[in-house]
Amino acid sequence: MTHTINAQTKRREIALLSGPSERGTMRAACLTRSGVVEVRDFDEPRPGPGDAVVRMHYASICGSDVHTIYDGFHNPELLGRPGYPGHEGVGTVVESRTDQFPAGTPVLTTPPGEAGGCFGELQRVNEQHLLALPADGDMLRLLMAQQLGTTVYALKKFITPERLATMRSAAIIGAGSAGLFFVQQLRRMGVADIVVSDLNPQRLKHAARLGATRTVPGAEESLREVVSEAFSDDGVDVVIEAAG
Repeated sequence: MTHTINAQTKRREIALLSGPSERGTMRAACLTRSGVVEVRDFDEPRPGPGDAVVRMHYASICGSDVHTIYDGFHNPELLGRPGYPGHEGVGTVVESRTDQFPAGTPVLTTPPGEAGGCFGELQRVNEQHLLALPADGDMLRLLMAQQLGTTVYALKKFITPERLATMRSAAIIGAGSAGLFFVQQLRRMGVADIVVSDLNPQRLKHAARLGATRTVPGAEESLREVVSEAFSDDGVDVVIEAAG
């Protein structure tokens, strides 16, 4: 009787027989050339000092990922690297060399763009770019925590309490996830008039539901003209560009 196995199965059998020092393979998407993403087999990553290996559950596609893949914003030296350019994801630590994030910890993974590896089954992440998540949290909802954190940081950095005290109006360009987070936060901060512009009518419906007082379909109307007409020559108190 002949027993036939493929090369991948053979590698996994050797890894099991050889003990924990051996690594198997994983699947990951990678950018192979501008505009082309492929799914390939890669060796599973090993953690270095201060690192954790995370099994990814979900990864989001940031607008910058789209530019990296299609518009030539990629680093040529990173072509073919597993998981690149994904940098927004959630998963569970499966192997750790950091006391902060032992195996079993659910985490938000926020590697910098140059180190992004979220589009793979596994990725190695330094402890500086991990955030522990609630053990009973909804991973799919928590995936948006990185984007939310970015908008929270931006508002704290650019809108001081003194400025907020006199701020009554805002215009937001773009009603993607970042723009919609800005809408909700500005409403909570007490901003009375929020104008949102986007090319997508469905996104504008969400913006209105979340607190935008005026929406502008960018393909049909000029945001500048709408703001000028509604707020005279003074314009709005702050403009947020959230379209990337």
